[in-house]
Amino acid sequence: MCGQAFGSAHTCVCGRLSFFQFKGVIEALLRELNIKGASFAPEKANPSYHPGRCAKVLIDGKEIGVFGTIHPTVAARYGLSGEVLASQSFDDVELGAVSHIGLPLNEDIVSYGDAGNELVVATPSDNAFARVVFNPAEIIDQKLAAPADAFETSAKAVEGGVELTVTARSYVRDLFCMVDKVDAKASVTEGMVSLLAGESVTLHIATDAVSDPAAFAAANVLRSANDLKREW
Repeated sequence: MCGQAFGSAHTCVCGRLSFFQFKGVIEALLRELNIKGASFAPEKANPSYHPGRCAKVLIDGKEIGVFGTIHPTVAARYGLSGEVLASQSFDDVELGAVSHIGLPLNEDIVSYGDAGNELVVATPSDNAFARVVFNPAEIIDQKLAAPADAFETSAKAVEGGVELTVTARSYVRDLFCMVDKVDAKASVTEGMVSLLAGESVTLHIATDAVSDPAAFAAANVLRSANDLKREW
C-alpha cells in the first residue's frame, strides 16, 4: 500500500502516510474485519525498510505481514512526522579514508515545500559513515513538536545505574540528558543525539540514584531543541 492519503470524501490530504498513520490504518482494517489477537513487533532485519520504522503484524503470535518506511539508500527529504517526501540513491560510490566527494542531489530532494517542517537525511546503506541530518531551517523557525508530543520515555533501574529509553513520535533534535541535575556523580555513555520519527535510543546512565529512575526523564533533566516549543 502506498501513495497519497485520502479522507472519507476522497479528497487529498496532501501527503503520504507516515509510519504511525499507516499503523493506524492497519489497526482500523483489522477492527473492520473483526480480526482479534493482533499485535505488532519491531522488524530490524529487513533491509528494504528504514531501521526503527518497520514492524511485523502478528495474529495470535503468528506473523502475517510486515510494513514500514522504505529505506532510502542514501538521501531523502522527510517531513518532521516521519513521512518520506522524496528519496534518491547513489550507486558505486567509493571514498577513501581521508578523502571527500560531492554528490549532486535531485531537485525534488532540495525543493522544500515547507523548510520549517522538513529535513534532508543522508544514510549510507553499508553504515560506512554516520548518518547526516541537514536542517534547512534554523531551530527557532523549525516546526518542532513540544517534548510531550515529540517523544515518550521509559526508565528502569539496572545493575550499575539506569537505562532511559526515548522513542520519537516526531523529529527530536539535539537530545541530551543532564544527569548531574539528579546525581552530581552520575555519567551517561551516550552524547547528544537526534531521532527521526519512530526511532529509539537507550541512554545508559551510571549512577547510585536508582530509587526513582524516572527522575532522569524530568523536563529539566532530559533536554532537547524541542524545549523551545514547550509551554513551561
